[in-house]
Amino acid sequence: MCTSHLKQCHGYPCSSASHVQLPSGCPVPQEELCSICLEVANIDAQIIRTEFLLSDLHRKRIITKNKRLNQLHDPLSFIPLEVASQIFAFFVNDSNGSFSDWPKSRYHNGFNWSPSFFLASICKGWRQIALITPELWTSIRVQIYSLSTILLQAETLTQCLARSGNRSLAIAIYAENAVAEETNNNFNFSPLFDTLRQCASRWRELALRLPTCWYGNFIPNFPYAPRLETLQLRHVPGFECNDQFNLHETPCLTSLDISDLLLSQINVHWNNLTIFRAEIVSVDEIFEVLRRATQLLRCRLGPIMDDTGHFPIPITPVAHSSLKNLHLEFGCTVATMATLFDYIELPSLGDLSIDCSCPPGGSTVPWRSLRSLFERSRSPLIKFSLLDKRLDGTNILSLLEVLPTLRDLHLEGGKMLTDYVLEGLGEHTSLKDGTSQFRIFPSRRSLTYKGECAFSWRTLLDAFYAGWEEALDVTQPSRPPIATVSTKQPFCFRFLQVRSGLGEIIYIDAKSASHLARLQKKFPLEIVDVRYGLDLIKVSLQYHGHDILDDVTVT
Repeated sequence: MCTSHLKQCHGYPCSSASHVQLPSGCPVPQEELCSICLEVANIDAQIIRTEFLLSDLHRKRIITKNKRLNQLHDPLSFIPLEVASQIFAFFVNDSNGSFSDWPKSRYHNGFNWSPSFFLASICKGWRQIALITPELWTSIRVQIYSLSTILLQAETLTQCLARSGNRSLAIAIYAENAVAEETNNNFNFSPLFDTLRQCASRWRELALRLPTCWYGNFIPNFPYAPRLETLQLRHVPGFECNDQFNLHETPCLTSLDISDLLLSQINVHWNNLTIFRAEIVSVDEIFEVLRRATQLLRCRLGPIMDDTGHFPIPITPVAHSSLKNLHLEFGCTVATMATLFDYIELPSLGDLSIDCSCPPGGSTVPWRSLRSLFERSRSPLIKFSLLDKRLDGTNILSLLEVLPTLRDLHLEGGKMLTDYVLEGLGEHTSLKDGTSQFRIFPSRRSLTYKGECAFSWRTLLDAFYAGWEEALDVTQPSRPPIATVSTKQPFCFRFLQVRSGLGEIIYIDAKSASHLARLQKKFPLEIVDVRYGLDLIKVSLQYHGHDILDDVTVT
């Protein structure tokens, strides 16, 4: 090696091509580099020129693709405009979600998001389709998150209304808590509210989450909304104003949903109402709703509070002939519950749900008053759900005795299902045709019980699967068949076991688990440990070992 030549080379300063300048800008003159360093420098220069070329080609590719290729292969360019409009409308309706769930459904990745404006922002062609499709602009959501944007929101609202043609509108106005706290009665909402009132004749759905003190600004002396079918009113917490919502000329109103508002604050047309929902409602208001809404079909109430004295408590039961579906969530005393059950009569009721999980003072449902409601109404009740952590299971039989049409029963809480209850549910009565039926809960189709295990598995099998032992015991000689139970379809039983404390899994004994596994092949049968979501039949078989499985296969 020529050491004298190496001493003349000052060395190549860059360790990688990414840090090298082109030869013209190299800090070391080429004549001062040895042949090897010069060769590396030239290679680096070629790499950098290639990288510059690739970067330029990437830029040109993006421009060409966006301006020409996307337009050429846009699927909407191959279908009629009318079809593209319907696709857009379907997307917007699906993205908007349930109207009653707004504003939750209006958020997309944490931002307030409009599917209509999203479609219009994709490209020029999509924007043209969006702007001429009126269906995209009939669901209008206004979120008041800053007072400084009121004028801009009013302008945007005007544009949306202009694009919607003369179609019916679904309008939702949602005021953030912070904005509501900043305002006072003197704040001018006219630019926004005036625009909304101008299209009141086209309202089909209206949802408001506003302080009640804004009602006067929103609807001042304007009682007429001829197309309105659905109304939702939500109160903003922290405002104790009792201003009225006056929109009494609403002949098409069929659904009313209110939250934390007094019934006396709401002035609407009740005659055609079929759906009513109220959060935080007093028992005297419930009686008044039943008096006013004579066509009511579905009603969801709760939490129900004690009497406020705004409306009279009846001295004879209020009869409502059309109500079919009723959900009650109690947050009141036992006396108030009893008052409600004692003074209503519901002859058409088919679905009843009672939630008595959180009343004050450890109250439980007054089962005598509830039974009197069933006896008085004589309704064709098909579904009954009862959630009560303190109700004595023995009272369940008393309720079921007067519900001969009941098909689906859901019980939740405490230890409702005991051996005594199961024995009562397993009692039969003979029929003239030689068959038999259950004395209690004769039309049974399904029973779901969520609670603690306060019964023996053998009693459960005897109650719901009469003759199970004879039918499954293949080692015994054939025996005379027992009377069959009259039923049109297999009975479905679900037990969702709740364990108190942090105890271990309570396994089913080996023999019962084996029998239950065989029955599970023939009938809808589910036994689950709620805490871990485990199939108790399966894990019990695995726990006891495969020697007791016989012909049962564990997957």
